[in-house]
Amino acid sequence: MNLRKCILLSTWILFLFPSIVLQAQSDEQWTTYVKTMDKGPMTILVDLNTQYRKAGYKYLVVVGTNTDKCLANGYPNFDGLEELYTFSDAAATVIEKNTENYLVGVLTYECAGFDAYYVKDTTNLKAQINTLFEELRPKGKNYLLIKKDRTWNYYRTELFPNDKTEDFFKNNDLLNLMVNEGDDLEGKRLIKHFIHFTRERNRAAFIKQMKEINFKIDATSFHQERDYPYELIVSREDLVLPEAIEELTQALIKLSSSMNGFYDGWETEVVVKE
Repeated sequence: MNLRKCILLSTWILFLFPSIVLQAQSDEQWTTYVKTMDKGPMTILVDLNTQYRKAGYKYLVVVGTNTDKCLANGYPNFDGLEELYTFSDAAATVIEKNTENYLVGVLTYECAGFDAYYVKDTTNLKAQINTLFEELRPKGKNYLLIKKDRTWNYYRTELFPNDKTEDFFKNNDLLNLMVNEGDDLEGKRLIKHFIHFTRERNRAAFIKQMKEINFKIDATSFHQERDYPYELIVSREDLVLPEAIEELTQALIKLSSSMNGFYDGWETEVVVKE
């Protein structure tokens, strides 16, 4: 399967099994996260294990094209993704025939898709990819970057996430789903948070602190059969931009943990602008 298709496939996998990391082969560990850019959200599908496979692959190749079939936030719709898949497959065939390579990342941004490779040899590669542009995307906004990157700087600074905590990936499971639905992640919206405690007095102390920082107490419940039987749901209007939601959830994780509780995630509505 074209690994770009993992972006679409992961939408459904992550919906059913949160926090999963896609493994195409035993030595690959693919995951998707969202980065805030000037003109909207960028989704990045990256192999987290590629950092261990640098020997001999000293040239960076980034190749991509655009589609006019996309949502208001710049993420391609179903037909747009199929267009990008078709070009991606063709580009992969050209690269595979010319040189040993590793596909290390896939970026989707502003109605365009880009595949990032590290290769051993670039002889004739530029000419052959330009021929591919002329054949498949003569009117497309095409992109090709070929340069020496012996230290894999592009992979480390542009593709590899700064955070690898479980909370980071849980947050990005939801953010990725929202972007796939057309949400640009801009603006504040009501976010609900779910927290569980071992004792009622810990929950009460947590509630007191939540009220002090303008959280609304939506619901409390008791489930005797659970290890953390005292459930709490709170909400507040906040930003869902990746950096903002990461900061907020980290604060709630630390506070709940200090009170013998655990933070169990968040939910919000998807906002799609016309």
